[in-house]
Amino acid sequence: MNLEALSEWQALLGDAYVLHAPDDLVAYQENTSAFERQIAGVLLPDSVEHVQALIRVANTHRTPLYPISTGKNWGMGSRLPVEDGAVIVDLRRLNTVRSLDDTHHVAVIEPGVTQGQLFDHLKSENVAAVFNVTGSARDTSIVGNTLERGVGYFASRADDILWLEVVLGDGRIVRTGYAHFEGARARDLYSHGLGPDLTGVFMQANFGIVTAIAFKLIPRAADHMAMLAKISDASRLADFVQALTTLRKSGIVQTAIHIGNQERTRSTIAPLLADQLPSSDTAAQRAEITEMLDKEGFGPWSAVGGIFGSSAQLALARREIRSALAGVAQVSFLSDAKLNTLTSLASRLSFLPAMKRKWMMANAIRPLFGLSKGEPTNATMQAVYWSAGQEASTDAAPNPDAGRAGVLYCLPIIPMSGAETADAVRLTEDVCARHGFVPYITFNMINTACLEGVINVAFDRGDATKVAAAHACVAALQDAFVAQGLLPYRLGIHEMQRFVNADDPFWQVVREMKSVFDPNHIIAPGRYNLV
Repeated sequence: MNLEALSEWQALLGDAYVLHAPDDLVAYQENTSAFERQIAGVLLPDSVEHVQALIRVANTHRTPLYPISTGKNWGMGSRLPVEDGAVIVDLRRLNTVRSLDDTHHVAVIEPGVTQGQLFDHLKSENVAAVFNVTGSARDTSIVGNTLERGVGYFASRADDILWLEVVLGDGRIVRTGYAHFEGARARDLYSHGLGPDLTGVFMQANFGIVTAIAFKLIPRAADHMAMLAKISDASRLADFVQALTTLRKSGIVQTAIHIGNQERTRSTIAPLLADQLPSSDTAAQRAEITEMLDKEGFGPWSAVGGIFGSSAQLALARREIRSALAGVAQVSFLSDAKLNTLTSLASRLSFLPAMKRKWMMANAIRPLFGLSKGEPTNATMQAVYWSAGQEASTDAAPNPDAGRAGVLYCLPIIPMSGAETADAVRLTEDVCARHGFVPYITFNMINTACLEGVINVAFDRGDATKVAAAHACVAALQDAFVAQGLLPYRLGIHEMQRFVNADDPFWQVVREMKSVFDPNHIIAPGRYNLV
């Protein structure tokens, strides 16, 4: 780190919030994907004014900065920058929920605000709304994931944004939409504002550091249930997806239906069953759990989706869903009341093996059911360890960066149709088989036209051979999808320059915009940009 810059940052933030000793940087370099980057240090500001000031120092000394919200970009690089030598700006201390509007259902939050924090805050303030949660942990940032166009259990989070507050690479503060007009009464109601709509410019971009976002909350409905659909024959996948597509397009199911293969379903539910068994994580235990899931009918593909509305609307939805999936899938519906009744009954009859299994399954599914109604959970994080063949984390807030569990993602966007989905599965299974990996696959219906593919391979980060093989497998998957015209919707730190082409006028314009917003190219060099 530049010594003059170091001294100025220490004077600004205090020694405790400027990390540069090698031992202090280890946690920032650990990552689930086994990438390697050199970082010069870490800065932890706690105000927008601090962010402006540290950017001014960086410009003076031409020191690149790499902002993170909480740094839990697991499978895509975690906290690491795209290029070596950057100083990480860790924004976790900017963790204020600036405002909540319970009338129009809008939240304004800073980048350090986590899923768990916002959920708890909404509850404590008695706000009659939830938000678009992801299946990741409670302590993951909402802002960081949203700026990467992450997908929640309801839709793409990018669609939730109303306006942004950004400290540009030259130190100026820009607020998009109506937010830069003092007293604008429709600030949180109309996202476009006046003139060019700059909000989208700062998503998947390296023009500045986002210090706040305003986004839509979801009004709490009168009633809620979750649809669970399962097929027992993998050859019916195209029919299954096509029937679900009809439900999504018709608006019967308005949230993002999640369709997972057997490996994905097992990796999610199995660790939650393992928690209820007395034995340790052994081959025998895994076999027992696999048998339990098979008996519960979790075959080659399963789908889950949340449905909200009045009791009459839910009754209509049940009829329409059963009709659409008749002869294709087994369908059931979960609600809080049904889950409570099942748990109580199965507990009383748990001396019967079948009822004990039902009781355990109800306990395992409860936190996953919560996701469908906007309740974040840490329970899903155990899937990272299970998939990689590692022992489950005993931490209340698991951190897969600190361990041997490895994960890498391929994230194509696929046209929503049964045939396209079946083709994507065949491609994935072929590539993974050639590289010796089992694919964990989810297709998320993020709107009425396309699917977000979430394909990951799991590996032991302590085995260099497995690390190399996993990286080769995901690169081959990416090549195969691109060859079919199916591009990713977000990139890991290792893939930026693979898709950012200097001969493409689009990226040439993005580079020119960088020179306007960040003339010294201080912010996140190489991230979704040529510079």
